[in-house]
Amino acid sequence: MKKLLFILLMLTAGYGLQAQNLNVKVKVQQVPEEVRKAYLSQNSNGVNDTIWEKEFITIYKVKYKDEGVIYEAQYTSTGQWIKTFTKIGIDQLPLLVVNQLKAVYPEFSISDASIELSEKGKVYAVVLRRGKSEITEYFTMEGKLYR
Repeated sequence: MKKLLFILLMLTAGYGLQAQNLNVKVKVQQVPEEVRKAYLSQNSNGVNDTIWEKEFITIYKVKYKDEGVIYEAQYTSTGQWIKTFTKIGIDQLPLLVVNQLKAVYPEFSISDASIELSEKGKVYAVVLRRGKSEITEYFTMEGKLYR
């Protein structure tokens, strides 16, 4: 009986943790005014064709297209900007970054790349894969490893 109760408790806890990671689409009217103002102040073109999402607790994400490029910006519920990123093609990574990755992770392949902008600066985020293993490494715009 104790084992059954323990398993039930673990399943419930696991479900609760999984639910916290879900993104839920929300209508723009459901986004706090502070968040919308922060987005509009940073998006000089004022793109209105957006898709808003909310993470379980406090993160609002907005996806928008500007000059044909798709971006995602993230904000707290009080309108504080967290970061903005856009996916890029692997062929858009600087050769220095690609060469460093091949030297440090010769058994991994590059599966995804993006440019992230936060208060810490602008970096390349590169996702590497080997089988089921996945690693994300960050590089400065000059191609130096950033940790």
